Amino acid sequence: RDTDADNAFHALVEGDATLAMIGYALEREQIPLSRLTNNPAQIQSFSDVVRRSPLAGTELEQAPAIIRVPLLSAYVDGLAFCASLHGQGGFAAVKRAHSHPPVSSEQVLHPTRFAEADLPQQLVLPDLPELAAAGYEVVREDTLGELEIGVYFGQGAKEADAKRAAEGWDGDRLRVYRSTKEPPAVVWVSVWDSERDAQEAEVAAAHVGRQFQTPGPDRWQVVRKAKKLLIVRDLGPQLRARIPALALGP
Repeated sequence: RDTDADNAFHALVEGDATLAMIGYALEREQIPLSRLTNNPAQIQSFSDVVRRSPLAGTELEQAPAIIRVPLLSAYVDGLAFCASLHGQGGFAAVKRAHSHPPVSSEQVLHPTRFAEADLPQQLVLPDLPELAAAGYEVVREDTLGELEIGVYFGQGAKEADAKRAAEGWDGDRLRVYRSTKEPPAVVWVSVWDSERDAQEAEVAAAHVGRQFQTPGPDRWQVVRKAKKLLIVRDLGPQLRARIPALALGP
């Protein structure tokens, strides 16, 4: 699995386990778990308890957001996701999800999209022969998803604003290149539910770029075309010249 699908699967596993613990505790008090899972406000309340638990201790709070947020999400958002499933069909519905798990963090963060089988777009990055000719080779391709794009946007905005900017995500593909002479380079294309969502993402990405001195503005590129967004890092102007046309399409 890519990073996005991996985050989604972890959320299913940890959310299931956390829901089972809560169900066991409620059963000892002769309270049916369905009383919780049929009430969205109660689900949010329990999620907040999990977020404030010893799991979110000092060490975790000091960890980089890219470590802290996906780890906490697996328990907090995973709990809300599995509780939503349980509210629709008990633990049998949760069990079915293990056979056909969510494919993206988007489906975990927005359980109705899982119920409606709302799948993200599968983006394919084109070959970029100019980079190969310049001595770059591909190290990794990945899909980061709504959750981790929200973390990325959070480098230039408040967490709530970053999460809101990431909500319109509909697919992404990132490729990392390395060179013996230059820093690692990144080409990252994403697609959004609407052009307005893409505009919000463009603004958020530009804010991230302004937060850092390295790479400089001549090695950082954010380009939007309709509902697609391109982010390029650590490539000089000459190499960047043709990437938008190739990566964003006609």
